[in-house]
Amino acid sequence: MITRGNGHAISIGFALNGLTYVAGLIGFLSVVRYIGISFSIGFAMILCVAFYFDYRKRYAVSRKVLNSALAVFVALNFLRISLDNFAAPLVETILILMAIKFLEEKEVRDYMQIYVLATFLLAGSALLSLDLQFLVNFSLLALLLPLCIVLLTFHAQMGGMTLTDKQLMQVVSRALLIPLFSIPVTVLMFAGLPRTGYPLLNFLNARGSTAGFTDHVTLGDISGIQENSSVILRVETSPIDPQMLYWRGIVMDYFDGKTWRGVGRSEFNEGAFRMEGRRVAQTIYLEPYGNKYLFALDRPVSLYYRDVRVSGDFTMNSGRDIDSRIRYNAVSVLSGYDGLMSVDRKNYLQLPASGLESVRLLAEKLTAGRSDEAAALSILHYLRDGRFRYSLSDLPVTSSPIEDFLLTYRTGNCEYFASSMAVMLRMTGTPARMVGGYRGGVYNPLGGYYLITQNNAHVWVEVYINKKGWVRMDPTPAAVGIAPGGQPGLALKLRLMLDAMNYFWNSVVISYDLNRQVSLIAELKNAVRAPHVDMSAITGSAVLLTLVVISLAAIVIGNLRYAKRRSTEARIIRRFAKIMKKHGYERGATEGLQEFAARIENPSLREKVTVFASEFEGVYYRDKAMTKSDQAGLMRMLDDI
Repeated sequence: MITRGNGHAISIGFALNGLTYVAGLIGFLSVVRYIGISFSIGFAMILCVAFYFDYRKRYAVSRKVLNSALAVFVALNFLRISLDNFAAPLVETILILMAIKFLEEKEVRDYMQIYVLATFLLAGSALLSLDLQFLVNFSLLALLLPLCIVLLTFHAQMGGMTLTDKQLMQVVSRALLIPLFSIPVTVLMFAGLPRTGYPLLNFLNARGSTAGFTDHVTLGDISGIQENSSVILRVETSPIDPQMLYWRGIVMDYFDGKTWRGVGRSEFNEGAFRMEGRRVAQTIYLEPYGNKYLFALDRPVSLYYRDVRVSGDFTMNSGRDIDSRIRYNAVSVLSGYDGLMSVDRKNYLQLPASGLESVRLLAEKLTAGRSDEAAALSILHYLRDGRFRYSLSDLPVTSSPIEDFLLTYRTGNCEYFASSMAVMLRMTGTPARMVGGYRGGVYNPLGGYYLITQNNAHVWVEVYINKKGWVRMDPTPAAVGIAPGGQPGLALKLRLMLDAMNYFWNSVVISYDLNRQVSLIAELKNAVRAPHVDMSAITGSAVLLTLVVISLAAIVIGNLRYAKRRSTEARIIRRFAKIMKKHGYERGATEGLQEFAARIENPSLREKVTVFASEFEGVYYRDKAMTKSDQAGLMRMLDDI
C-alpha cells in the first residue's frame, strides 16, 4: 500500500508490537499486587530482554529451549496449588507463560496467545480482588485488544504496510467503536441475567485476609492493627453523634493476666433488655479480615445475613471466617446501657489465681466506700485525668503488663487502659468485661457512609450497674478514634473521593444480586406510578436502572441510524434492479455489482453500469453514512442508464 497525504509514515508492525507490549503490561499490572516480588522482577527483566530482541530483530533463544524451560517451571509451580492457595500460583504461571511468548519471534499465533494470556491474567485478578482497579484494567484491555486484532489483521495480510499518522488515527477510531458499541449490550445482560446470592466458584477465590480482631486480645497486640490504615468497614447510614461511634465486634470475659478471651455465649433475647435510644439502620460492607465476627453500631439488636447468630452479649457470629468482602444490614440502638436485669456475677469477677497484689491495693484505695457505679467512675477519672499517656509504642510487654502500666510506665494504648479498669473493678466486686471493635470513623458525604479503617481498632469496658445493666465506659483518652472536626484537608478529600468511587463500584456492581434485581423491578414500577421523582430516594438500583435505560436508548438510536442508512442504499439498489430488468438483465441473489456488469453484452451499457457499480461500492464500503450529495450523484447515474 502506498501512503498519501501529510504526516509521518508509521509501520503497522511497529504499532502492533508497541500495543502488544502495552496489553501485556496491563495484564501484569492487574496481578502485580498479588504475586511474589521474585515473579514481578523476573517478568520485568524478561520483558526488557524481549524488547531488546524485537528492537534488534535477533532472537537468541530457540523456541525448543524456551518451551522446555517453561514445561519444567509450570510443573513445579503447579505443585504449589491447593484449595487454600489456588489463584496466586495459577496467575504466576500465566504470567511466566506470557513472558516466554514475548521472548519468541512473534507470528500471528504468538500475538493472539499474548492477548489471550493478558485476558486470563485479568480474569485471574478477579479471583483475588474484584475492586475498582479491576474495572480500570478491564476497560483499558477491552479498548486495546480490538485495536490490536485489527492491526494484526492488516499485518498478517501485508506485513510491510505503512500508514500516515492520520490514517492510523482513523484505524484507531474505527477499532474503538467495537468495544463502545458493546457497552449497552453488556449493561443489559448484567442487569437482566438471573443472579445468585451465592458465588458458585467461591472455592477458587484467594483465602487471604487483612490483619484484624480475633476472639481474644493480648496486651500489646492491637497496636499492630492500629498502625494499619487499610479499610475494614464501610457503613451506609445517616450522620451520627461522634461520641456514639462505637462499632461492636467481640466481648471478652476471661482474663489470665495477659490475654482476654470470650468464654460464654447466651442466646439473644431482645425482651430481656430495656434500652432507650435512637434506632439506626445500617448497610455494612465488611472487608475480609480472617475471623467470623461481624461489626455494627453499639448495640445491634437485629442483623440480616445468612446463618448469623446474635448472642446475648450483642456479638454477631457468622459461623465461618470472613475471607471475602460481604454486605449485610443491621439495626442498632444507640444507647450507653442495655437495661439487663441480672447477670452471673461470678463469671464477670474472674481473675488470675495469683499476682496483681499492688494493683489490688490501688483499686481498693480508689473505690473505698463507693457504690458500683461510683467506683467505676472513680477508676475512669483516675485513668483519664492526665496521669497516663496514650501511645502505640514503648508498650509494657512484660510478665506483669497491668502492674507495669499502672505503677511504672504509665504509657499504653487502649487495651492497657481498658484492661486496667476492668481488672480493678473486678477486684472490688463490680462485674466488668472487655468489648472489642472499632471507634470513630470518617463520614464520606459523597457516598453517605462512614469509612472505618484498621487504625480505628479499639477496646473498651462494660460495667454491670444495678437497674442499668451493662454500661459502656471508655477509659482511653477521649480524642482517640474520633475524626477531627472542621473541614478535611486536601489529602483526606482526595481519599474520600476515590473511596466513594470504590464504594459505588462495590455497592452497585459487585453487590448486585437477585435481591437487587427484584428491587430494581419494584423501583421501575414505582417510577411509572409516581407523579413525581424524589431525588433523595435514588439508590444504587436506580442508578443501574438509569444505565439500563440509557443503554436501551443507545441501541434503539443506533439501530434506527443503521436502518436509515440501509433503507437509502436498498432503495437505490431496487431502482437499479428495475432499470436493468427493463434492459433485459436480472442480477442474481449472490452476484456482485462488478460481476453483474461484466456479463452485460452492450458495451455502452456495460461501461455505465461498471461506473455506477464502482461509485456505489466506494460509498457503501467506506464505512460512513451516505450523504445527500452521494445519493444525488448515484441517482443521476441511474437516470443516465
